[in-house]
Amino acid sequence: MRDTEMLQAIYKATDNGMKIITGYLPEAEGCDRDGAFFRAYKGQRKPSCHLIQHDGVWRIKDFGRGGRSMSPVGLDMKMNGLAFRDALKHLYREHIDPRWTGTVEVESDNELKEKHVPSQPEPDAQTLAFRNGYFRVTADGVERTQELPDRTVKVFPCAFTRMPYLFTAQDVLRVIDPHGDSSPVFRLLAMASMEPRSDRDATAELTESESKSLAAKLFAIGYLLHSNKDEFEAGVWFHNAHPDSDMPTGKTFVARWVSLFRNTFTTSPIYGRRPGMHNNRFLFDGVSRDTGMVIIDDLIHANATHHLREYVNEGITVERKMFPQTTLDYYDAPKIAVTAVRPPEYIASARDGVWLTCGFSDWFDLHHKPYTQFGRMLMDDRYTQEDWNRDANFAVDCLQFYLRCRKEMLFVTEKGGLL
Repeated sequence: MRDTEMLQAIYKATDNGMKIITGYLPEAEGCDRDGAFFRAYKGQRKPSCHLIQHDGVWRIKDFGRGGRSMSPVGLDMKMNGLAFRDALKHLYREHIDPRWTGTVEVESDNELKEKHVPSQPEPDAQTLAFRNGYFRVTADGVERTQELPDRTVKVFPCAFTRMPYLFTAQDVLRVIDPHGDSSPVFRLLAMASMEPRSDRDATAELTESESKSLAAKLFAIGYLLHSNKDEFEAGVWFHNAHPDSDMPTGKTFVARWVSLFRNTFTTSPIYGRRPGMHNNRFLFDGVSRDTGMVIIDDLIHANATHHLREYVNEGITVERKMFPQTTLDYYDAPKIAVTAVRPPEYIASARDGVWLTCGFSDWFDLHHKPYTQFGRMLMDDRYTQEDWNRDANFAVDCLQFYLRCRKEMLFVTEKGGLL
């Protein structure tokens, strides 16, 4: 059946979409006039949303969201995490024929708004999107694929060309050349794993503890890039290696670099600095089933980490203006990354998971910044295609490193690889 025919039938059966809206937003009941305001959620002091009619169909509009309106089908997509054609099937069965099993032929441009794609996260592989196509990464290699990535992946801003593998699970690089031709992000991570040297421009050999610190970061990044969630319950905690230091170390930059590959929601640093952050009912208001990662930025030590463990181990509750409360269980919830000055108060054993901690040293400080080290800002307008591609290859290397460790049942921490 054509999508235009289904839309007409659905809206005719639902009083031009009003029954769909009130089914999800009971507060809109009785507001069946153009411009009628209603409260988006219980307890709201002032009505902030109103109903409008467009081409005879009711829509909801929230002037706090850039003046955009949402159709009843769009609301069904949002509330149930459905693609456009799947929402049509759902509404057609619910309001017209519960036994209907046909297909939807999309002729309008509505499918262009579809955010979901059919693939599911794979336990032993990950498909990444680049400007020149999709590439499936496994522990054994990388290959171009026509299969779309899962819905939490976004397009990394470069064309991808595979380069030689940088490291293996058994042999992490021990020597770092600050001015080498490897990925700038990799070099930044290596430096952030080392104690400062007298000559920061000289080639340096990593100590055993520094190498383990670097390996933990590579493992954690690979974990964040992997969409699959299984019994390995863990969040990633980027912190200063020296808790008494409050110098900028690059941890927030690295977390946000990973977000170039995943649909990411980043909490405001203001929230992270508030002792009662977990009491904010709208802390995750921008999270959906499309979200692959949440960054809780600039967390202060006073915040109770047991609440964060609940987000990692059990899932999160999403409450947003205009929509009722939604609970994302462990498998639907995004992975959690934290940036903080101090490490978490509680670190479970390797088998229990909970936190992959990654300490960032004082290699960079107020006087020696990444700009000083690299002679430019990373990922600015002077970043070349080759730079972007080296960083893309580094991300793929981290993924392979993680998948190989996962295949060998190896859990990499700053103390080393633990079974």
